[in-house]
Amino acid sequence: MISDGVSVEALTQWQEATVGSLLSQALNRWPDRAAIRWPTPTGLKTLTWKQVWDSAASGAAQLRADDPTPIAIFAPNSEGWYLSLWAVALSGRPLVPINPALTEREVRAILMDSGASIVLAARDYRGRNLLEAVARLNIVDIQHLWDVDDWISATQSATGAIGAVAPQSTFVIQYTSGTTGTPKGVMLAHRACVNAASTLIATLEPGDDETCCSPSALHHVGALIAHALALARIGATYVMMNEFSAQGFVEAAASSRATILAGVPTMYSRVLDDPSFADVKLPDVRVLMLGGASIPVTLVSRLESHFGARVAVMYGQSEAPVITATRLDDPAWMKAHTVGRALPHREIQILGVATRSPADVGQIGEICVRTPVRMVGYLNLPDATSKAIDDEGWLHTGDLGALDVEGRLYFHGRLREMIVRGGENIYAREVEEVIESHPRVAEVAVVGLPDSDWGEIVAAAVVPRTGATVSADELSAWVERHLARYKRPTSWRFVDELPMTASGKPKKFAIVEWFGAIDGN
Repeated sequence: MISDGVSVEALTQWQEATVGSLLSQALNRWPDRAAIRWPTPTGLKTLTWKQVWDSAASGAAQLRADDPTPIAIFAPNSEGWYLSLWAVALSGRPLVPINPALTEREVRAILMDSGASIVLAARDYRGRNLLEAVARLNIVDIQHLWDVDDWISATQSATGAIGAVAPQSTFVIQYTSGTTGTPKGVMLAHRACVNAASTLIATLEPGDDETCCSPSALHHVGALIAHALALARIGATYVMMNEFSAQGFVEAAASSRATILAGVPTMYSRVLDDPSFADVKLPDVRVLMLGGASIPVTLVSRLESHFGARVAVMYGQSEAPVITATRLDDPAWMKAHTVGRALPHREIQILGVATRSPADVGQIGEICVRTPVRMVGYLNLPDATSKAIDDEGWLHTGDLGALDVEGRLYFHGRLREMIVRGGENIYAREVEEVIESHPRVAEVAVVGLPDSDWGEIVAAAVVPRTGATVSADELSAWVERHLARYKRPTSWRFVDELPMTASGKPKKFAIVEWFGAIDGN
């Protein structure tokens, strides 16, 4: 039992509920408990569930005065972002989160496609005024352009009933991060998001009064569901950071006495590789959530050894948030090599890449999932929707994987990332795992490059560990011991960091373009 009638078993039961109902339940059960905390120059600022409700309800009353078109948030994490998401949820209007790092051209495409009539933007993001950026777009359908951190305070006197919201209505239109191509607007219903959040948090075996610290961005559905919504489901405190730094992450976790940390592999690696944190243990932390990208094979054991906590690995995508998760008591090797088992209300099957029929146990193919915890479809793209979701309700994820006899899923990368060299299939993730196992490698992204003789060749972009150096000759010798000749990279680049999506995944198409630019092609 977590508290006040909320049990882990209850979290796994299907609920016909809305996102707004999570906030109203938190208000009724834990009105004076801290809902959210965030770092300020003078320390952590706190809002209770009652304070969050009051602000969100006031904002929702204002929003329902307009037509039911989407509302976009174009800002980094902030108090206003968090309050706005609940206001939009209570209003029943779809939310369109936009990465604040996007260019005006990219933002225009999203705003035009989504039809958003209200934009909540930040005045400052790394020296850039996002309100002015949106104003320059001159989009006639935008009725209101408001400061994300001021608009709710300006509506505190707003009154009016909050209307009923249907669980099957769209809560969020999440534009895919585009690791291999053009982003699409993924429509997720309220009930899909609520059940994704509930079943995810159940895997962490939560107790009473949990506190989760995360620097992950709310404009990505992973953080939106796994942090904001999942923590509300159990009345936990969300320690929200507006950007990542190793020092800031550690300090926020320590000062808040966080019991759960959440982030992508790169964030954790930077903490572990920073010698100034070698003696920092964070004794209150019991769970380390990992998602967003394939996990370097040594990272799980390093994390569990350093923090004395248990790692939880999750796998999902915008179209189906949180498909699988490992169990806290799974051994480290399992968490390093698999992404766990299907969560409640999910079925998984693997389809052969060539045969398009169910694959045998252990055979690599496309991961397909059948679940009500998936998208309604792609906005304005009926053909793409019917291609992604077949007549039997299976969502074709575009990811490669394999299932073992116990239903554990092994992730092997994106289908479009599969490299075909001289007729031989090469799975980028297999090559990445070998390179990542080198003691001086922090991160790696493996891609296929066009080649006139072989069709494609294997190339690797490598980030060495902090303070370490490694050469192409060393890594070539390393992979020679572990991989067949045709799988070995023949082109290497060493960089300080990889281009990443908002969800913490390497932008493979950008890396391919980058290799070409370096080579002068």
